[in-house]
Amino acid sequence: MSGISLMNVIDPKMIGRRLTLLREAKKISQRELSRQIKIAQSAISDFESGSRLPSPKSMNKLLEFFEISAADLMKQGEENPETAKLEFMLKRLSSKLHELTYPELVMVAEIVDRIRSLRQL
Repeated sequence: MSGISLMNVIDPKMIGRRLTLLREAKKISQRELSRQIKIAQSAISDFESGSRLPSPKSMNKLLEFFEISAADLMKQGEENPETAKLEFMLKRLSSKLHELTYPELVMVAEIVDRIRSLRQL
């Protein structure tokens, strides 16, 4: 049986780009991410550059920190930085909206409407 490496199945460069976009969407440095999830900064750099894939333990820490699934991280497709950041923020917002009461949701909708009207000025 020939050994199949994850490097042959998963594109480390694509994973690295997505990790970078996620980190940048949170507006934190590699150093801060490293500190928060207790993974060496050099490892974070290696993951983002695509020179190596995270171990299962590191991957779980990253997925938990970014509040995404492995499927979302490995999803092929849109890698435009602004679109990826927007997608990340919408997922994050969506997960938090479920915790709000109806009156709180009405307030959020009013805030969004106000922001949109200000943008049109």
